[in-house]
Amino acid sequence: MAKETIIYIAIVTPLAIALGFDAFVGFAIVSIGTNIGFRAAVMNPLMLGLHKVLQSFQLFQEWD
Repeated sequence: MAKETIIYIAIVTPLAIALGFDAFVGFAIVSIGTNIGFRAAVMNPLMLGLHKVLQSFQLFQEWD
């Protein structure tokens, strides 16, 4: 989990409890939202770097 989400957990969890949900729901809202945003990022440097590594990896390489 990213360290930037800790403050959002501290804000959203009491809000979820005030709305009648469990504390885990507040954690899940932040966690799922962060993961969806991370995966949907088009120009995420980490994903672009991983793509460059996987691009040079040949899955079906001929054996000499």
